[in-house]
Amino acid sequence: MRNLIAAIGLTSLIVAGAMTWNMPQSRAAASDSLPAFTTSNMTEVLTGLGATSIKAEIDQGLRLINFTHGNRFYTMTFHACDKGGSNCKGLGLLCTFEPDAYSHQVVNKYNIKYAIGKAVIMNDGALSSFRYLIADDGIPRNNVVSEIQTFFWVTDKLVEFINSAGVVASLPGQTRTLSYSSAPPRHDPEAHGGTVDAIAHLAPKNRLN
Repeated sequence: MRNLIAAIGLTSLIVAGAMTWNMPQSRAAASDSLPAFTTSNMTEVLTGLGATSIKAEIDQGLRLINFTHGNRFYTMTFHACDKGGSNCKGLGLLCTFEPDAYSHQVVNKYNIKYAIGKAVIMNDGALSSFRYLIADDGIPRNNVVSEIQTFFWVTDKLVEFINSAGVVASLPGQTRTLSYSSAPPRHDPEAHGGTVDAIAHLAPKNRLN
């Protein structure tokens, strides 16, 4: 009987200890989840990633952050925001290069090869590396960090891909629009930024070489 009581007591101590140990971890996990994108928490993330010249501003009604990472200019844009415009559920990442005779065929091949990347040629001939994040139900901070790191990497791959293929002007009639269907988004698509071309002109331009 004494052994049974001692075993029960020891089990209770172990369970209580485990609960005490797990509580701070649970709180930490909750605090590491971002309920929305803000210029404040994104500035903090960018600083941790070694970004410099971080400048938050509002340009033509669009909340954004311009920053430098490595030897390139980047722009972060905020979409699907609350009435105050501070807490946003959509985040755009852009790295835009000066207009040139970029080949639509080459850019399309890049998009096919790198599923995690997206490159588009703007109406003015500029080339943009683009990525979009959604945090409708919150998003882990580490996930955001990983997404941004991946964007840096895939933008490097875009530059390598374009330079290795050569910059060749595309011929008229050799491009086509791809269409697809998906489940309806929770927010109005316009709230999530509309077209890339509509915001890319606000981004500082890089030289490809």
